[in-house]
Amino acid sequence: MDTYDGSTDPDYHIENIEAVVGYRGVWGRLSAKLCRLLTAHFTASHRQPKTEATLEAIVQREGESPRTYIERFNKAAVEVKTDDIMKLYMLDRGLRQGSDFAKAVGIGEIKTLDVFLGKAQKYI
Repeated sequence: MDTYDGSTDPDYHIENIEAVVGYRGVWGRLSAKLCRLLTAHFTASHRQPKTEATLEAIVQREGESPRTYIERFNKAAVEVKTDDIMKLYMLDRGLRQGSDFAKAVGIGEIKTLDVFLGKAQKYI
């Protein structure tokens, strides 16, 4: 088993430790203490849930195509628990101001993310 370097979620590493320890028949207080210490030490490495603030931080970069921007946004949006109206609002806010794409798609009239993506396909 590899040494944990802190770059991934410690829960995943703990699962691996539990599997190895369980396989070797060394279970009980030692493994529970080890898991507790590892989790406490690497708390910052836990994968944090994405929030609406995550979506708000995603903006279309200068020279970035609408397709690439929407792909980046959607990758994060599927992990955020909020309604489609909020996701559409954040998507619209992240588009470059006055872009032809934003005008053509008309986000203000659309009520769901699926409808938006269907309409956007014509333009990207």
